[in-house]
Amino acid sequence: MQYREVFCSIAPDQEEELHNRFAVLGFCSYAITTDYKTSTLSIYAAAADIPPAVHKILVEMELPVLANSDQSEAELLAETHSHHAFALTTSEPVFTVSPDQTGPHTILIPPSPAFGDGRHPATRLAAELICQAQPVGESILDLGCGTGILGILALKLGASAVDFCDYDADSVRATGSICNLNGIINPTVFSSDLLADVTQHYSFLIANIYADLLEQLLPSKKLRETVSGDCVLSGIHERHHEHIRTCITDAGYRIQAHLSEEHWHAFWIQPL
Repeated sequence: MQYREVFCSIAPDQEEELHNRFAVLGFCSYAITTDYKTSTLSIYAAAADIPPAVHKILVEMELPVLANSDQSEAELLAETHSHHAFALTTSEPVFTVSPDQTGPHTILIPPSPAFGDGRHPATRLAAELICQAQPVGESILDLGCGTGILGILALKLGASAVDFCDYDADSVRATGSICNLNGIINPTVFSSDLLADVTQHYSFLIANIYADLLEQLLPSKKLRETVSGDCVLSGIHERHHEHIRTCITDAGYRIQAHLSEEHWHAFWIQPL
């Protein structure tokens, strides 16, 4: 697949507004780089098409387009992916993410079109809560799995089984291959819009997805029918976290732990 990278000039005092507006859309295919006092916004668009809602924000914020660059998926991933190992968690034992190695406490995440290379705060927060929850012996659904990084972490922590699902076809494709690279043979990876196509029962849920999806998920009867135990919920932007906290308690869960980093929040919750 071909991708277009669109470069825009952005002032430092516009960055927070842009982050917030993109978060409301659920749009994360962008990066901001700073060289001295100049900041550049890079937007990555599949098939050379910027989503109309994203284009509208650029116009409303008067962010001028400086240039375009068309690249293949392989070229783009090689350029943007981290080439160094880094810490995913802080709890002992510390787990690291590497682009080319695996091991008992290392997760191999090569360049991939799926979300979840371990650098986003939402992924790190969820990973930290999974470590705190110690899911030894749990049967787990990794909902919105992205690369599968969080489900793989749970298996390394002693989960008995993890199934992976995501609505995005690139994520389903990436998770299967990344699981194999990490020694997980024949993983169960499938496509589902939230829990619509989930038929199995689990004792633990990992859901690193956006707040609007969690708002739909938490009060649903299907959640209680599908998951009998604890949940780790992440991907919650700061402007929504109090609302999600209310949704959690209204749905009959208690909050075991709450972590935040930058503008992102995550919860470890248990059914009452």
